[in-house]
Amino acid sequence: MNLSFEFDSTVNSRVIDSATSCALYDITTEIHAPADGVEPKGKNDNTNSTTTIRDTRGPAPKAVAIWDRAHDRREDRVAIAGESKRLAEWLVPQQEDTQARLQFVFTTREGERYAWTQKARPQSTFELVNTETQRAIARSHPGRPVRHYLGRLVPAGPGAPPKTLYLEAERDVAESALMDAALLAFVVLETDRREQAMGSSAYRWLGAVDDKGLGGRVLPAPHPYAS
Repeated sequence: MNLSFEFDSTVNSRVIDSATSCALYDITTEIHAPADGVEPKGKNDNTNSTTTIRDTRGPAPKAVAIWDRAHDRREDRVAIAGESKRLAEWLVPQQEDTQARLQFVFTTREGERYAWTQKARPQSTFELVNTETQRAIARSHPGRPVRHYLGRLVPAGPGAPPKTLYLEAERDVAESALMDAALLAFVVLETDRREQAMGSSAYRWLGAVDDKGLGGRVLPAPHPYAS
């Protein structure tokens, strides 16, 4: 089952079933005024914002996950399944050794642990695995490329996957409460990955990852953003 982002945005987009075009989630972000004495970094500065993920499959949209993003990213918080936690406590980086890629692990209310891992090739994709079985149950795709033709952007060709970002997931996963948490974690990671690609210092909510981002190693020394 493909869950497609209607727009090429991780924080302001509907997520639809590619096969039926039915809306599954609605992701919206409210930007808050900067705190006194804090200057925004630019017009696209999303610090001090609240991203809400709503399940739209019922009779009325229902908020299932919230990401409160602070100017001091160490204070980012998430709310999921009725619980509110610091983001760094809910989405925890783990690494078997310095050569392995980081896994970002979250735990469901039932105690099951899942991890998003950024793939080596291509680097703009993630894979979701059950940490106990290491079985992949979902993966992200950047969507089909576009090309310039007479000054316009046109799809690369017919029969290609959706143009925008999408998640490919097993149907039982996509239709379960697990998808609420998986989507929240993915939105956080993909947003930071995109910001890093644009030259921003990403993953500052961790305070323990080097400037290579997900492909880097966990450092024993404090990160400049750490206390």
